Amino acid sequence: MKKILIFLVGLFVCLLLTDIIVSKILTNLYEQNYSGQSGGEINFYLKTQETPELLILGNSTARQHIIPDSMPVSAYNLAHNGMRIAFQAGLVSVLEQQQKLPQKVVLLLVQPEDDFVSDEILKEFKKLSFYYNKNSYIKSSINALDKHERIKYLINSYRFNGSIPSLLKNVLRPSNEVTSKKGFSPNIGQTFDSIRLEKAIRNHENRIGEAQYMFYVCISFVNYINAVCKENNIQLILFSSPKIYLGGGYQKPYNFIREYSESENIPYLDYSNADLQELKALSLWADSKHLNRQGASIFSSILSKDIQKLLQ
Repeated sequence: MKKILIFLVGLFVCLLLTDIIVSKILTNLYEQNYSGQSGGEINFYLKTQETPELLILGNSTARQHIIPDSMPVSAYNLAHNGMRIAFQAGLVSVLEQQQKLPQKVVLLLVQPEDDFVSDEILKEFKKLSFYYNKNSYIKSSINALDKHERIKYLINSYRFNGSIPSLLKNVLRPSNEVTSKKGFSPNIGQTFDSIRLEKAIRNHENRIGEAQYMFYVCISFVNYINAVCKENNIQLILFSSPKIYLGGGYQKPYNFIREYSESENIPYLDYSNADLQELKALSLWADSKHLNRQGASIFSSILSKDIQKLLQ
């Protein structure tokens, strides 16, 4: 019995030391990585960029639609592909803690047909797991996902669960494609874009019914971001990007956002159903939601003028 106890204690110590060593190695790799969307681009912004006057947050739509150099003030695009409103709230918390919030404006994309359809968005806090023991908002948000989360994170290296392959790839083969453009990632047009786009439009036109909305859950994250902005004397501006389609059940959540922004006195630039003649040509679109590089240039110019009016 004594030998078994000694063996178990020894095994526990070995596992503990292994976890500490592995966690330290991965932490060093993470902190040295300035490439990719598994933390590298956040590191690049935090450690190498001067604090801009305007910071752009959102998913691939914001990332591909807004050219920072087209904005009326100094700007940086920190949007992340596929990341919705929960991730943005966690990221804002990190930026506040690191004292890297913008000087004047947070420009936040709201895309309710994506944000309001599933509670899967809550799991996006795990994309910021590196900050679990560094940021109380992220820690409490992750712990709220499941009663076992706080137990899992007792293992220091668990913060890197699922991200090690991409971390190694970005460290070994870094790319400066996005970092050289202040976060902007253009959607390069492809030969078959027009065919794929026409098919997407038909699919959306034939779609019946409305999404299951998580309006109040998502709005709680917008409220959090707005509270952080107010506390730091920063103007929050919401915006929705233009689309080729918008009908049926898709219009309702945009109405929710509009009513909410008016009640909270938050400026909301809604281009989701705007009749923008400059963007009518299908040749400006990569798909039904994303503009190509030429379309992004046109939209950035339109957006810049509207932001300028708000800042006057």
